[in-house]
Amino acid sequence: VNGGTNQISLLIPPVQGATLSTSDMVFSGTLTIKKDDGNSYSTADFTTTDISFDSVNGAHNLISRVDILSQGSGNALIEQRRQYSLINKYRRGTLSKNDLAAGKYNNQQLCSTNSNFLASTGVNATGHDFAIQLNTGFLMDNVQLVNLGAANGLLVKIYLNEVSNALFSINPAAASKLTSDFNIELSNVKLF
Repeated sequence: VNGGTNQISLLIPPVQGATLSTSDMVFSGTLTIKKDDGNSYSTADFTTTDISFDSVNGAHNLISRVDILSQGSGNALIEQRRQYSLINKYRRGTLSKNDLAAGKYNNQQLCSTNSNFLASTGVNATGHDFAIQLNTGFLMDNVQLVNLGAANGLLVKIYLNEVSNALFSINPAAASKLTSDFNIELSNVKLF
């Protein structure tokens, strides 16, 4: 986010005669928390660091906004979800502690009651895989199939949160609080 780009664009190509069930689509990738020097934060780093990750939102907290556009004439905006992480957290208000500790949200969406899982096991470790259903009306609640030929394809733009919005300091007065040294890297991202 800090050293590269904060936007991911994914194109669903136009396919004549094909329909798409958007409510089955999953956004996935690998999350790595990096230092300014490019190395990953290790487990030892996190035991002495007073930062955490939103336990309810998990990987959703990385996203600030989602735009969905038709690639037809004029690139019509189908949906724009601003304040994405806040809306997602509001919709998840009924999750139990068991769901966060050992349920599907913990395993696939990086929800946890402990931030140490964010650490990588080696200096240049690959990070943690995640898979989330993007929480927008078009990609989660839509029950109608999309005619990809008529829409001329779809463009999904995902805007990432700043590091200070995705992570937070547990103790802002501590020397090991969240600083500009932290960076978020998403790799192998795809929509399937």
